[in-house]
Order: sequence, then structure tokens, then C-alpha cells
Amino acid sequence: MIKRPAMIALMCTFASAAVAQCPLVNLGRVPEVFGAVRTSGTPIEGARLSIQPADRKRPPTQVGLGQDGTFRFPRLAPGEYMLLLHRKGFPDNHYSVRVAANARRKPLDITVSIAGAC
Repeated sequence: MIKRPAMIALMCTFASAAVAQCPLVNLGRVPEVFGAVRTSGTPIEGARLSIQPADRKRPPTQVGLGQDGTFRFPRLAPGEYMLLLHRKGFPDNHYSVRVAANARRKPLDITVSIAGAC
């Protein structure tokens, strides 16, 4: 039997893990990873965006967002990548994207909720 303090600590751990990140969102195929991150049309300031190959064989590369919420990861080899958007005090947002040379060139438009919820 689990004692009450241990049960409360366990429940708090699961609750914090549940809000620590949002579900994975697939952004499709692109020839280059660039675009903008916004909250309902307004650019996000102070956020960091990182990208890593889906196989995690290389460490993530991180960029800060421009004042207008823009980002660019130049010269990525074709393949599957994971993006992580981190903003202090909000759940992390996870995205997958496939870089393919023959994909249509379009900027990624990542929109997150104002409250920071998924």
C-alpha cells in the first residue's frame, strides 16, 4: 500500500508531466525549414526553437525567434526532423517535419494558443 505523502508526490509528478509538453504535430513535407511562430497572429517573443533529426543521432540545433516570430534552419539534409518550441512558463510544443528536396517550397506557420495550452 502506498502511503498518502508518497501518493500525493506521485500524483503531482504525473500531473506536472502531463502539462509539461503538448502532443506531437506533423507539419508535413518541406524543402527547407523556415517560417514564423505566432499566437493568434501575434509573434511570440522570448521563445526558443530547436530542431533535431528524428533518429536523435545528432544533437539539436537551437535558434531564437526574430522579433516578428521568424525562424530559419538552413541547409538541412533530407530526412525526418523533430522541432521543439520552448517558452518559459508554458508547455513545450513538439512538431515533426520531413525535409524533402522535391517538396513544395512554403514557410511553416506555427500557431500556438495565447494561454500556452495545447
